[in-house]
Amino acid sequence: MAITRQLIINLTTSAVGIFLCLVALVTPGWGSIPELFSISIFYVCFTKSGECSATEIYDGDVPLYLILIDVQLGGVLAIVLGVVGWLALLVYAISNESSASSPVTSGIILLVASTFESVLLVKFVVFNIMVFKELYKSVQFILPYSIIISIFGLFLIMFTVVRIFIGNRQRENNHLRTDNSLVITTETYSQLELHRI
Repeated sequence: MAITRQLIINLTTSAVGIFLCLVALVTPGWGSIPELFSISIFYVCFTKSGECSATEIYDGDVPLYLILIDVQLGGVLAIVLGVVGWLALLVYAISNESSASSPVTSGIILLVASTFESVLLVKFVVFNIMVFKELYKSVQFILPYSIIISIFGLFLIMFTVVRIFIGNRQRENNHLRTDNSLVITTETYSQLELHRI
């Protein structure tokens, strides 16, 4: 099977989307107050000391990494599933099989990955809104650029998922039309043979 333009677009948009989500995952722009801190999913950078730490005590005696463990697992799982979905799409693109299950499988995996990324985004958007409501008069906020990067990545992944499902539907309709025309042709041929006799 030749690699079609649609497959190239799907591979490219999903790869760029996964890369953007990975960049967002490791940058400290999920929440930021310049006078105090910048938050990454894996660490916090404190502005006054200039140090970054994943073990800083927060919320009583609980280390920060334990508070963010669900966010960290969700973010890493989103990236891993995104890569697995992209690899499934790549295998389909370079294989000679015309099975429709492989792009649908990769679409489902990418959809699950984007769900994990969406949960991550919602948690940090809510966090930023709560912090902003609490401290909006006393401190300056910086746009949470990791959230913006992640939204662009999520958009590209969802764009790919929609293209995969639409492309699969079109492929099924084309096979159905081909099968129906083959039946009509066979019936027509049989009727012609009967008329000759």
